Amino acid sequence: MNSKLSINIIFFILLSLLAATQVVILNKYSTTGDIQVYLTKEIKKTIDENDLYSQKIASYSAVATLSQKALSIGLNMQINSLSLTSPVPVAYNMMPSL
Repeated sequence: MNSKLSINIIFFILLSLLAATQVVILNKYSTTGDIQVYLTKEIKKTIDENDLYSQKIASYSAVATLSQKALSIGLNMQINSLSLTSPVPVAYNMMPSL
């Protein structure tokens, strides 16, 4: 009877240790899930930013391509100023001559 009691106590201690180990492992996995959710959100955010930058780069590239084509067919970007008044001489005398 004494040996049956000691075997029961050993089994009880063993089961208690296994239950505690299971709680610790499950707690670790539950916090790992929170980290995974956070990382998934960060990855999605980074992918969205990359898509936005890709669109901007494509837009700038299109403008540069159009500019190069315009120059190649002879269009230039020189701006000629046009004045509606005649130029004033540098030494303009406003005094009447005597």
